[in-house]
Amino acid sequence: MTDLSLAQAFVPYSRWAHRGLFYWLGSPKKAIQALDNVPVAVRIKPSADPTLAERDWVVRFSHDRQRWGDRIGLTFENGNCIASPASRWRAVAKALWTMVERDPAITFEEVPVHIGDVCGPLLPPDVFAFARLRGTRRPLLPCPNLIRGKAHLPAATRWESKTDTLYFRGVDTGLPDLDRNARVALCRAAQAIPGADCHLSRVLQFTGAEAERLHLEGLVQHSLPLGEMNRHRFLVDCDGNSTSWDRYLHIGSFGGVPILFEPTWEECWHHLLVDGENCLVVDRRSLEGTMAKLRAEPDLARRIAGNASRMVAEQLGPAGVQAMFEAAWRERLA
Repeated sequence: MTDLSLAQAFVPYSRWAHRGLFYWLGSPKKAIQALDNVPVAVRIKPSADPTLAERDWVVRFSHDRQRWGDRIGLTFENGNCIASPASRWRAVAKALWTMVERDPAITFEEVPVHIGDVCGPLLPPDVFAFARLRGTRRPLLPCPNLIRGKAHLPAATRWESKTDTLYFRGVDTGLPDLDRNARVALCRAAQAIPGADCHLSRVLQFTGAEAERLHLEGLVQHSLPLGEMNRHRFLVDCDGNSTSWDRYLHIGSFGGVPILFEPTWEECWHHLLVDGENCLVVDRRSLEGTMAKLRAEPDLARRIAGNASRMVAEQLGPAGVQAMFEAAWRERLA
Protein backbone atom coordinates (compact mmCIF):
# COMPACT_ATOMS: atom_id res chain seq x y z
CA MET A 1 0.00 0.00 0.00
CA THR A 2 1.11 3.59 -0.57
CA ASP A 3 3.05 5.09 2.35
CA LEU A 4 0.77 7.66 3.96
CA SER A 5 3.20 8.91 6.60
CA LEU A 6 3.95 12.14 4.78
CA ALA A 7 0.95 12.32 2.46
CA GLN A 8 -0.62 15.73 1.94
CA ALA A 9 -2.68 14.78 -1.13
CA PHE A 10 -5.50 12.27 -0.97
CA VAL A 11 -4.41 8.71 -1.76
CA PRO A 12 -7.00 6.16 -2.99
CA TYR A 13 -7.67 3.58 -0.27
CA SER A 14 -8.72 0.07 -1.26
CA ARG A 15 -11.82 -1.56 0.18
CA TRP A 16 -9.53 -4.52 0.97
CA ALA A 17 -6.86 -2.47 2.76
CA HIS A 18 -5.05 -3.78 5.85
CA ARG A 19 -6.29 -7.33 5.35
CA GLY A 20 -4.49 -10.09 3.53
CA LEU A 21 -5.91 -12.54 1.00
CA PHE A 22 -6.22 -15.35 3.53
CA TYR A 23 -8.30 -13.17 5.87
CA TRP A 24 -10.89 -12.51 3.16
CA LEU A 25 -10.90 -16.13 2.00
CA GLY A 26 -11.55 -17.22 5.58
CA SER A 27 -14.25 -14.59 6.18
CA PRO A 28 -16.66 -14.75 3.23
CA LYS A 29 -19.39 -12.72 4.99
CA LYS A 30 -16.96 -9.90 5.74
CA ALA A 31 -15.66 -10.09 2.18
CA ILE A 32 -19.20 -9.62 0.88
CA GLN A 33 -19.65 -6.67 3.24
CA ALA A 34 -16.38 -5.17 1.99
CA LEU A 35 -17.80 -5.13 -1.53
CA ASP A 36 -20.24 -2.51 -0.24
CA ASN A 37 -17.44 -0.16 0.81
CA VAL A 38 -17.62 3.09 -1.17
CA PRO A 39 -14.68 4.76 -2.97
CA VAL A 40 -12.54 6.72 -0.52
CA ALA A 41 -9.16 8.41 -0.45
CA VAL A 42 -7.18 9.17 2.69
CA ARG A 43 -4.42 11.45 3.82
CA ILE A 44 -2.58 12.22 7.03
CA LYS A 45 -2.53 15.93 7.71
CA PRO A 46 -2.36 17.45 11.22
CA SER A 47 -5.08 20.00 11.83
CA ALA A 48 -4.22 23.69 12.04
CA ASP A 49 -6.85 23.96 14.77
CA PRO A 50 -5.06 23.33 18.10
CA THR A 51 -8.25 21.95 19.62
CA LEU A 52 -8.27 19.19 16.97
CA ALA A 53 -4.54 18.54 16.87
CA GLU A 54 -3.59 15.01 17.97
CA ARG A 55 -7.23 13.98 18.32
CA ASP A 56 -6.89 10.46 16.95
CA TRP A 57 -10.64 9.83 16.80
CA VAL A 58 -11.55 12.91 14.78
CA VAL A 59 -11.76 12.27 11.02
CA ARG A 60 -12.31 15.17 8.61
CA PHE A 61 -14.47 14.42 5.57
CA SER A 62 -14.26 16.14 2.19
CA HIS A 63 -15.91 15.90 -1.22
CA ASP A 64 -15.43 17.87 -4.43
CA ARG A 65 -15.41 15.86 -7.64
CA GLN A 66 -13.56 18.53 -9.59
CA ARG A 67 -10.75 18.79 -7.06
CA TRP A 68 -10.40 15.26 -5.64
CA GLY A 69 -12.25 12.96 -8.01
CA ASP A 70 -15.20 10.67 -7.61
CA ARG A 71 -14.69 9.56 -4.02
CA ILE A 72 -15.01 10.67 -0.40
CA GLY A 73 -11.84 12.16 1.08
CA LEU A 74 -10.81 11.45 4.66
CA THR A 75 -8.14 13.36 6.56
CA PHE A 76 -6.57 11.80 9.65
CA GLU A 77 -4.40 13.42 12.30
CA ASN A 78 -2.08 10.40 12.18
CA GLY A 79 -2.20 6.77 11.19
CA ASN A 80 -3.59 5.45 14.48
CA CYS A 81 -7.26 5.38 13.43
CA ILE A 82 -7.06 4.40 9.79
CA ALA A 83 -7.22 0.64 10.30
CA SER A 84 -8.65 -0.21 13.73
CA PRO A 85 -12.01 1.64 13.64
CA ALA A 86 -12.29 1.53 9.84
CA SER A 87 -15.85 0.19 10.02
CA ARG A 88 -16.93 3.45 11.67
CA TRP A 89 -15.48 5.93 9.21
CA ARG A 90 -16.48 3.67 6.33
CA ALA A 91 -20.10 3.84 7.54
CA VAL A 92 -20.00 7.65 7.56
CA ALA A 93 -18.39 7.63 4.12
CA LYS A 94 -21.15 5.33 2.85
CA ALA A 95 -23.88 7.72 4.02
CA LEU A 96 -22.04 10.65 2.44
CA TRP A 97 -21.60 8.73 -0.81
CA THR A 98 -25.33 8.01 -0.94
CA MET A 99 -26.00 11.73 -0.52
CA VAL A 100 -23.52 12.96 -3.14
CA GLU A 101 -24.60 10.36 -5.68
CA ARG A 102 -28.06 11.91 -5.57
CA ASP A 103 -26.67 15.43 -5.57
CA PRO A 104 -23.17 15.45 -7.16
CA ALA A 105 -22.91 19.23 -6.84
CA ILE A 106 -22.59 19.02 -3.05
CA THR A 107 -19.10 19.96 -1.88
CA PHE A 108 -17.61 20.11 1.58
CA GLU A 109 -14.12 20.22 3.01
CA GLU A 110 -12.62 19.01 6.28
CA VAL A 111 -15.92 18.50 8.15
CA PRO A 112 -14.87 16.91 11.47
CA VAL A 113 -16.57 13.82 12.86
CA HIS A 114 -15.59 12.19 16.14
CA ILE A 115 -15.85 8.46 15.47
CA GLY A 116 -15.20 7.28 19.02
CA ASP A 117 -17.72 6.33 21.69
CA VAL A 118 -17.33 9.43 23.86
CA CYS A 119 -16.81 12.95 22.49
CA GLY A 120 -15.23 15.05 25.22
CA PRO A 121 -16.14 18.67 26.06
CA LEU A 122 -12.71 19.96 24.99
CA LEU A 123 -13.47 19.43 21.31
CA PRO A 124 -14.96 22.37 19.36
CA PRO A 125 -18.77 22.44 19.57
CA ASP A 126 -19.17 22.00 15.80
CA VAL A 127 -17.53 18.55 15.72
CA PHE A 128 -20.10 15.87 14.83
CA ALA A 129 -20.52 12.96 17.25
CA PHE A 130 -22.72 9.87 17.48
CA ALA A 131 -23.94 10.61 21.01
CA ARG A 132 -23.83 13.37 23.60
CA LEU A 133 -24.65 13.76 27.27
CA ARG A 134 -28.22 14.91 27.83
CA GLY A 135 -28.39 18.65 28.23
CA THR A 136 -25.24 19.35 26.21
CA ARG A 137 -25.09 20.82 22.72
CA ARG A 138 -23.26 19.09 19.89
CA PRO A 139 -24.36 18.16 16.34
CA LEU A 140 -25.19 14.49 16.04
CA LEU A 141 -25.10 11.93 13.23
CA PRO A 142 -26.69 8.47 13.21
CA CYS A 143 -24.22 5.98 14.64
CA PRO A 144 -22.42 3.52 12.32
CA ASN A 145 -24.57 0.60 13.48
CA LEU A 146 -27.74 2.39 12.37
CA ILE A 147 -26.17 3.40 9.06
CA ARG A 148 -25.20 -0.20 8.37
CA GLY A 149 -28.68 -1.42 9.34
CA LYS A 150 -30.03 -4.58 10.92
CA ALA A 151 -28.98 -7.19 8.38
CA HIS A 152 -29.21 -10.88 9.28
CA LEU A 153 -31.53 -10.50 12.28
CA PRO A 154 -33.97 -13.40 12.72
CA ALA A 155 -37.69 -12.74 12.49
CA ALA A 156 -39.36 -11.60 15.70
CA THR A 157 -40.77 -14.36 17.89
CA ARG A 158 -44.53 -14.04 18.39
CA TRP A 159 -45.49 -12.27 21.64
CA GLU A 160 -47.38 -15.35 22.86
CA SER A 161 -44.23 -17.44 22.45
CA LYS A 162 -41.93 -15.07 24.31
CA THR A 163 -41.15 -15.66 27.97
CA ASP A 164 -42.59 -13.16 30.45
CA THR A 165 -39.11 -12.12 31.52
CA LEU A 166 -36.82 -9.09 31.80
CA TYR A 167 -33.46 -9.43 30.06
CA PHE A 168 -30.15 -7.56 29.82
CA ARG A 169 -26.53 -8.36 29.04
CA GLY A 170 -23.74 -5.81 28.88
CA VAL A 171 -20.19 -5.02 29.95
CA ASP A 172 -19.57 -3.09 33.18
CA THR A 173 -18.89 0.22 31.42
CA GLY A 174 -20.15 3.57 32.64
CA LEU A 175 -19.31 5.40 35.86
CA PRO A 176 -16.21 3.94 37.56
CA ASP A 177 -17.90 4.12 40.98
CA LEU A 178 -19.31 0.65 41.67
CA ASP A 179 -22.34 1.92 43.59
CA ARG A 180 -23.17 4.66 41.08
CA ASN A 181 -22.66 2.61 37.91
CA ALA A 182 -26.04 2.29 36.13
CA ARG A 183 -25.48 -1.20 34.76
CA VAL A 184 -24.47 -2.51 38.16
CA ALA A 185 -27.53 -0.80 39.67
CA LEU A 186 -29.77 -2.38 37.02
CA CYS A 187 -28.52 -5.89 37.73
CA ARG A 188 -28.94 -5.37 41.46
CA ALA A 189 -32.47 -3.98 41.11
CA ALA A 190 -33.46 -6.84 38.80
CA GLN A 191 -32.62 -9.41 41.48
CA ALA A 192 -35.89 -8.50 43.21
CA ILE A 193 -37.96 -9.19 40.08
CA PRO A 194 -39.21 -12.75 39.47
CA GLY A 195 -37.90 -14.20 36.22
CA ALA A 196 -35.43 -11.40 35.53
CA ASP A 197 -32.21 -12.28 33.72
CA CYS A 198 -30.18 -9.06 33.91
CA HIS A 199 -26.45 -9.61 34.25
CA LEU A 200 -23.07 -8.21 33.32
CA SER A 201 -21.54 -10.28 30.55
CA ARG A 202 -17.94 -9.21 31.29
CA VAL A 203 -16.12 -7.32 34.02
CA LEU A 204 -13.50 -5.12 32.40
CA GLN A 205 -13.65 -1.79 34.23
CA PHE A 206 -13.75 -3.02 37.81
CA THR A 207 -10.84 -5.04 39.15
CA GLY A 208 -9.63 -6.65 42.34
CA ALA A 209 -12.04 -6.61 45.28
CA GLU A 210 -14.71 -4.74 43.30
CA ALA A 211 -14.72 -7.33 40.53
CA GLU A 212 -14.88 -10.11 43.11
CA ARG A 213 -17.80 -8.36 44.76
CA LEU A 214 -19.74 -8.32 41.48
CA HIS A 215 -19.26 -12.07 41.12
CA LEU A 216 -20.17 -12.76 44.75
CA GLU A 217 -23.39 -10.76 44.35
CA GLY A 218 -24.32 -12.95 41.39
CA LEU A 219 -24.33 -10.03 38.95
CA VAL A 220 -22.12 -11.67 36.31
CA GLN A 221 -23.23 -14.33 33.86
CA HIS A 222 -21.83 -15.57 30.59
CA SER A 223 -22.53 -13.69 27.37
CA LEU A 224 -25.33 -14.95 25.13
CA PRO A 225 -25.92 -14.56 21.38
CA LEU A 226 -27.85 -11.54 20.13
CA GLY A 227 -30.81 -13.78 19.27
CA GLU A 228 -31.37 -14.44 22.98
CA MET A 229 -33.15 -11.08 23.13
CA ASN A 230 -35.85 -12.55 20.89
CA ARG A 231 -36.99 -14.93 23.65
CA HIS A 232 -37.94 -12.23 26.19
CA ARG A 233 -40.82 -9.74 26.31
CA PHE A 234 -39.05 -7.04 28.31
CA LEU A 235 -35.64 -5.84 27.14
CA VAL A 236 -33.47 -3.30 28.93
CA ASP A 237 -31.38 -0.62 27.26
CA CYS A 238 -28.84 0.80 29.72
CA ASP A 239 -26.08 3.26 28.79
CA GLY A 240 -22.45 2.46 29.45
CA ASN A 241 -19.62 4.76 28.42
CA SER A 242 -22.07 6.07 25.84
CA THR A 243 -25.36 4.90 24.39
CA SER A 244 -25.77 1.28 23.32
CA TRP A 245 -26.05 2.51 19.71
CA ASP A 246 -28.33 -0.12 18.21
CA ARG A 247 -29.83 -1.91 21.22
CA TYR A 248 -33.18 -0.13 20.78
CA LEU A 249 -33.10 -1.10 17.11
CA HIS A 250 -32.75 -4.74 18.12
CA ILE A 251 -35.43 -4.48 20.81
CA GLY A 252 -37.92 -3.05 18.32
CA SER A 253 -36.95 -5.53 15.64
CA PHE A 254 -37.51 -8.43 18.03
CA GLY A 255 -40.86 -7.06 19.22
CA GLY A 256 -39.91 -6.49 22.85
CA VAL A 257 -40.84 -3.72 25.30
CA PRO A 258 -37.93 -1.25 25.53
CA ILE A 259 -37.05 -0.48 29.16
CA LEU A 260 -34.69 2.51 29.25
CA PHE A 261 -32.76 2.38 32.51
CA GLU A 262 -31.43 5.72 33.81
CA PRO A 263 -30.51 7.12 30.36
CA THR A 264 -27.80 9.79 30.41
CA TRP A 265 -26.77 9.92 26.74
CA GLU A 266 -28.76 10.80 23.65
CA GLU A 267 -28.53 10.18 19.91
CA CYS A 268 -29.88 12.14 16.96
CA TRP A 269 -33.12 10.14 16.86
CA HIS A 270 -33.94 10.14 20.57
CA HIS A 271 -36.53 12.90 20.11
CA LEU A 272 -38.68 10.10 18.70
CA LEU A 273 -38.77 8.30 22.07
CA VAL A 274 -41.93 8.93 24.09
CA ASP A 275 -42.08 7.51 27.61
CA GLY A 276 -45.16 5.33 27.96
CA GLU A 277 -45.70 5.12 24.20
CA ASN A 278 -42.71 3.41 22.55
CA CYS A 279 -40.52 2.91 25.63
CA LEU A 280 -40.58 3.08 29.41
CA VAL A 281 -37.99 5.16 31.30
CA VAL A 282 -37.11 3.74 34.73
CA ASP A 283 -34.49 4.03 37.45
CA ARG A 284 -33.25 1.73 40.20
CA ARG A 285 -36.20 2.71 42.44
CA SER A 286 -39.00 2.36 39.89
CA LEU A 287 -37.92 -0.73 37.91
CA GLU A 288 -39.64 -3.29 40.12
CA GLY A 289 -42.93 -1.36 40.20
CA THR A 290 -42.87 -0.78 36.45
CA MET A 291 -42.41 -4.48 35.79
CA ALA A 292 -45.30 -5.32 38.12
CA LYS A 293 -47.51 -2.84 36.22
CA LEU A 294 -46.56 -4.28 32.83
CA ARG A 295 -47.34 -7.80 33.96
CA ALA A 296 -50.65 -6.66 35.45
CA GLU A 297 -51.58 -4.83 32.23
CA PRO A 298 -50.49 -7.08 29.34
CA ASP A 299 -52.35 -4.98 26.77
CA LEU A 300 -50.23 -1.96 27.75
CA ALA A 301 -47.06 -3.99 27.34
CA ARG A 302 -48.10 -5.23 23.91
CA ARG A 303 -49.07 -1.74 22.80
CA ILE A 304 -45.68 -0.29 23.77
CA ALA A 305 -43.88 -3.18 22.08
CA GLY A 306 -45.91 -2.67 18.91
CA ASN A 307 -45.24 1.07 18.88
CA ALA A 308 -41.51 0.44 19.28
CA SER A 309 -41.50 -2.04 16.40
CA ARG A 310 -43.32 0.40 14.14
CA MET A 311 -40.97 3.23 15.05
CA VAL A 312 -37.94 1.07 14.27
CA ALA A 313 -39.40 -0.02 10.93
CA GLU A 314 -40.55 3.43 9.84
CA GLN A 315 -37.97 5.77 11.36
CA LEU A 316 -34.83 3.69 11.93
CA GLY A 317 -34.87 1.79 8.65
CA PRO A 318 -32.31 2.61 5.94
CA ALA A 319 -34.35 5.45 4.40
CA GLY A 320 -35.13 7.06 7.74
CA VAL A 321 -31.54 6.90 8.99
CA GLN A 322 -30.20 8.29 5.71
CA ALA A 323 -32.70 11.15 5.85
CA MET A 324 -31.59 12.04 9.39
CA PHE A 325 -27.94 11.89 8.34
CA GLU A 326 -28.45 14.13 5.33
CA ALA A 327 -30.54 16.65 7.26
CA ALA A 328 -27.80 17.03 9.88
CA TRP A 329 -25.04 17.28 7.27
CA ARG A 330 -26.89 19.79 5.10
CA GLU A 331 -27.67 21.91 8.16
CA ARG A 332 -23.94 22.03 8.84
CA LEU A 333 -23.21 23.14 5.27
CA ALA A 334 -25.94 25.79 5.22
